[in-house]
Amino acid sequence: MLSEARTSLDLYLDGEARRPFAYRVLVPTVLRGLDNLTPAIVSSQLDQIAIKVEEATGVVAGITNEHPRAILWLAPILTLSLIGYLLAGTALYSELFPGSESIACLGTLQLAILLPFLGQKLGHIYDFTVLFFMMMLLLAMHLGNRALYFAVFIFACLNKETAILAVFAYGAVYWDKIPLRQRIFDISCQVLIFAIVYGTVRWVYQDNPGWGMEPWLFEQLPYYREHIVRFFVFAGLGAWLVFRLPECPQFLRRAAVAMIAPQVILVLLGAKPGEVRNLYEILPIVSIVVMRDVEIAIRRFRLRLDAARS
Repeated sequence: MLSEARTSLDLYLDGEARRPFAYRVLVPTVLRGLDNLTPAIVSSQLDQIAIKVEEATGVVAGITNEHPRAILWLAPILTLSLIGYLLAGTALYSELFPGSESIACLGTLQLAILLPFLGQKLGHIYDFTVLFFMMMLLLAMHLGNRALYFAVFIFACLNKETAILAVFAYGAVYWDKIPLRQRIFDISCQVLIFAIVYGTVRWVYQDNPGWGMEPWLFEQLPYYREHIVRFFVFAGLGAWLVFRLPECPQFLRRAAVAMIAPQVILVLLGAKPGEVRNLYEILPIVSIVVMRDVEIAIRRFRLRLDAARS
């Protein structure tokens, strides 16, 4: 996450990150807050430790890092985000598929699914918080906990503007579950929250270099023409989802249809070709479907094993 000059912590912490990255203000704000609360003598010691960590691991190699101790604050934030993602994911899975006997194994699988994304060695400091917030929004949605949902949604909007995808899922999931007046009110509140947060950060960082969305649409076709295998991998994943979703609970079907299509469009318009981390917003849903398929496979294997033993 810190291996490129454009993603260095200095840019985020000094408010000089390129747009649209500058708009993702939650993690940098938390880092600055923790730093401000740390006594000066402790900060000096943390800087020394962080510099040794940088030298030993190669983190931020070749990049001037004027806030070395920030990586020591960032590490637990990312770790807690992954733990929260795991706990929220297993909780949602248990709600959707009660009586699961393989929840520990499936929780491990949920994190293992991240390995292809991490293997690309591309990322930003808010990636894991995206995973956590999206999974929490889905969980709160399924539980019908409006207070929790709105609280998480505010932080999710501060973390990344793609939190607006949750509004599509909310409208689809509650389409015939709550009265029309309440549905309009809830969705309007979410749109208003998003407009206030996103409008404010765009105004604050309007002078930063870059654009509100980096245009990549016309680079997509040439890229996938040269990386045909990757194209077929994504096409195969899409076909698998279309095949499997009809057998999933209604909640999962509605949330998937409402979120995946807009996210794919956003990826085509404003994501660097081949950068799979841009799929983190919909990975919680995809992970649940993968986990379900794996559990079904485990059950079938056990049945065959029991039959062979008998």
